Amino acid sequence: MGASMVEYNDHLYIFGGMPYNDTAPTNKIFLFSLKTREWQELTPAGEERPLGRMFHSAYIKNKEDTEKPTPEAMIVFGGMNCFQRIVTSSTELAVAALTWSNNAIEYQYAMEDIWWFDFAGNFWLEIKPMRTKRRGVCPPAEGVQGIKGAQTEHWSGMSLPMEPLPDDGLRRGGRGEL
Repeated sequence: MGASMVEYNDHLYIFGGMPYNDTAPTNKIFLFSLKTREWQELTPAGEERPLGRMFHSAYIKNKEDTEKPTPEAMIVFGGMNCFQRIVTSSTELAVAALTWSNNAIEYQYAMEDIWWFDFAGNFWLEIKPMRTKRRGVCPPAEGVQGIKGAQTEHWSGMSLPMEPLPDDGLRRGGRGEL
C-alpha cells in the first residue's frame, strides 16, 4: 500500500510502501521484468538509503545531454514513514441516537527529502535532506491484528476477533501472481 512505481528498460521499479502484514513502511526496492514476469529484490550498493516510506512520489529523470529521452535515475520525493490512527466521532441525539465514526491516519510524520536511485550504478543518493531528521522508531500501530492460519497474507485494522475466511479455493488479497 502506498508504494511508487516507475517503468524503465522493460522493468517496473517498485519502491517503498507498506508491506502486507506489517506496521511500518519499507525502504526496499523491487524489480519486475515485463518480459519474463519475474520478481527480484534489488540490493543497492553503499550504505546510504532512504527511510521506509509510503504515499511518496517517484518519477524518471532523463539524461540532459542526449537528443532523445534516456532515463538515468528514479527520483523519489517525500511520503510518510510513520502514521497514527485517529478516530473522528459524532453523536447526534434526536428521536434516536445516531453515531458516526471514521478511522483515518494523521500525517504528522510527512517527509520532505529527495532521493536519487541511479539505474546504471544501482545506488541511492540523497539530493535534499529532510529539514528534521526522523531517524527514530515509529510509534506502534494500534489495533492491528494478524490473521494466522491458511490466509497468512491478510491483516486487519480491527481489534475484534475475526472469523476465518471460507475455504472455497479462492485466493483473496495479498500478493497475486499474473
